[in-house]
Amino acid sequence: MIKEIPEHFHVILPHAYSQLFSAVNWDNEWKLARTICLNKSDNPVPTTNQLRPISMLPVFSKVYEKLFLLRFNRWTIKMNILPDQQSGARPHQQQHHGLIVYYRKLLNLSVIIHLLQ
Repeated sequence: MIKEIPEHFHVILPHAYSQLFSAVNWDNEWKLARTICLNKSDNPVPTTNQLRPISMLPVFSKVYEKLFLLRFNRWTIKMNILPDQQSGARPHQQQHHGLIVYYRKLLNLSVIIHLLQ
């Protein structure tokens, strides 16, 4: 949908989103989803079990959320807030990375316990 917007709005949108970030604005209308039902059958009058409900969120709120996530990730990296073991909601980090770190710690602990005995 964003691609369908006239080109002169392409200059306005980044400025508008920056103002929204500055004001820490998240309108209630952006949280509302519109539910539409798609017919799964060829029947012109489908029964309820032949309908597929689809929840449609406003496009601008999806863009705002994505932009916020990008900014938030950049900020957490810049401020070095998250430990290396934290893998959730981080780009290029897989969940098994944290497991490997803890496994190595357990391995080292077991070696120390064995040496102390």
